[in-house]
Amino acid sequence: AKDEDGRTPLSYAADNGHTVIVEVLINKGVDVNAKDEDGRTPLSYAAEKGHTDIVNLLINKGVDVNAKDKDGRTPLLYAAEKGRTKIVEVLINKDADVNAKDEDGRTILSYAAEKGLLGIAKILIDKGASVIDTKSRKSQSLTSQPLRIAVMSGHTAFVHMLVDVLENIELNTNTNAKLNTTDKIKIIHDTLNDTLPRLKIRVNMINQDDSIYYQHYQLILAKEYPIEKVRSVIKEGRGLIEKKRMESEKVS
Repeated sequence: AKDEDGRTPLSYAADNGHTVIVEVLINKGVDVNAKDEDGRTPLSYAAEKGHTDIVNLLINKGVDVNAKDKDGRTPLLYAAEKGRTKIVEVLINKDADVNAKDEDGRTILSYAAEKGLLGIAKILIDKGASVIDTKSRKSQSLTSQPLRIAVMSGHTAFVHMLVDVLENIELNTNTNAKLNTTDKIKIIHDTLNDTLPRLKIRVNMINQDDSIYYQHYQLILAKEYPIEKVRSVIKEGRGLIEKKRMESEKVS
């Protein structure tokens, strides 16, 4: 039976971590893939909340690990976004799609980038998550959605990690095309150029000197590579922010 939101007793039990109740309901033969009005399954709730035992129970009963809700979000996306490392590993080992996209065209890795979840990102990349988009929305250039979002979100360590991955990647996993050094640098360059207009708007909306975005604004303005130049610009940006803060404190 479903309530007005289309949710079943199993959905609520999975959501609230009631392992024994979940087990009883499953043994009674309830539909483990039943979706509510938002298109969410019991697995998506359990994955989001970090209920590993329940996730395993549902998987053992043949649940669809790649079921999407109305927004195109999968259980793996919910788990990754919340930093549920163990569940991310469990789902991937059961063939969850690491490159699934939601209705906005965003990848699971891009959500990890937004939150700065390095551990989750490394698992996803190790299991085949693509760091390269097929195309930029504005051009035919290859870009990196996760890198763009990591820059926009101000996660410096994440930016460094993705740059390292892009420097060493051998194939575009979207097309299996081989990438040479020039290709890799161009992907990074085009990604940063693609990010610039949006980041300019964000920087102008806030106090530039006190914003973590300032360092990334400088990063994007860097016109020369290799990658060490990008890293040095990040460092310089951080130093400038700190200098401005110290000067402000002396004045006050």
